[in-house]
Amino acid sequence: MNKRIDELTKKSECEQTKAENYLNVAGVMLMVLDAQGNINSINKKGCEILEADKEYLIGKNWFDNFLPEKNIEKIKTFFEKVISGNYKALTDYENEIRTFKGNRKVMKWHSTVLQNDNKEIIEVLSSGDDITKYKANEIALVESNLRLQTLFEKAPLGYQSLDINGNIR
Repeated sequence: MNKRIDELTKKSECEQTKAENYLNVAGVMLMVLDAQGNINSINKKGCEILEADKEYLIGKNWFDNFLPEKNIEKIKTFFEKVISGNYKALTDYENEIRTFKGNRKVMKWHSTVLQNDNKEIIEVLSSGDDITKYKANEIALVESNLRLQTLFEKAPLGYQSLDINGNIR
């Protein structure tokens, strides 16, 4: 009997290690929050994004520790409605987070609910992509276009714009 228990335990540990390896190879943050918003599980990329070790992150409340103060209540309220089954988890949304070191990042999220055998929602699984640089580049491009537009509108002389073939646009 003890031999069988040992075999099952080893197999379970092996399966758990295998699952963790799958999650750690992902290029996005994968995180599971329990019904109270505490981090139950997080992959390697998530630790990198949040600038903290897994041991520190597990058990920490997501809302109180990793969201800017101005967003906590709004996002927490929505999360509570998702956990209670009143809303579906959002599959595509963006919000700002705060890392362990206090840095601000913009994340793009995809989330789903996890249920127990009784179909009760017990956790939320989220994958998050750090789009901070993308957003900064997007803002810089808009600002650059506005500067060029202003320059052309205030230019004392006329100007011509040519396409790649030398035709006037």
